[in-house]
Amino acid sequence: MKTLSVIAMAALAVSLATAADATPTLVGGTFAPTGINGLVVDGTIYNVTFSTTTLNTFTAGTTLSVDAATALTDALNTLGVIAFFTGEESDDLLDVDNSLLNFDAAFRCVGCQTPWAELGGQNVLNLGFNQGALYTEAADFTEVGTVGVPEPITLSLFGAGLVGAISMRRRKRNVT
Repeated sequence: MKTLSVIAMAALAVSLATAADATPTLVGGTFAPTGINGLVVDGTIYNVTFSTTTLNTFTAGTTLSVDAATALTDALNTLGVIAFFTGEESDDLLDVDNSLLNFDAAFRCVGCQTPWAELGGQNVLNLGFNQGALYTEAADFTEVGTVGVPEPITLSLFGAGLVGAISMRRRKRNVT
């Protein structure tokens, strides 16, 4: 019976270990970083590269775009990112979708000393410097994996097997 208990515990440990998620790591320094690796958005793990040349493929206003802006905002705050353009004080905007006309983004008012915030907006003219002291970069999300979550049927089968093993053990105790 001890062998059965050890096997059951090992199976539980393996099934729960697959539920671990990624931890975001900053690429570069807190001033002018070049990206974030391991950002989780809706169960998918992305490496994010910051760019002034290309936009991302997410569609503005969709759940994925808004969730990406929220996850990016949380990561920027957690990782202590201070600013993107080091030449002068500017407000920073990181666009996470495929449009500068209507966008979902992470935004930080550098002069205000406020944390990063998720922002939906309109009419940014271009990437780089524009509209006075607004510095805009695109956050390009590259999918690198998914967060492992045990299938419900797997957990159900494990639970049924565990109940069966316990009931067999109790039945043996009652017979002897």
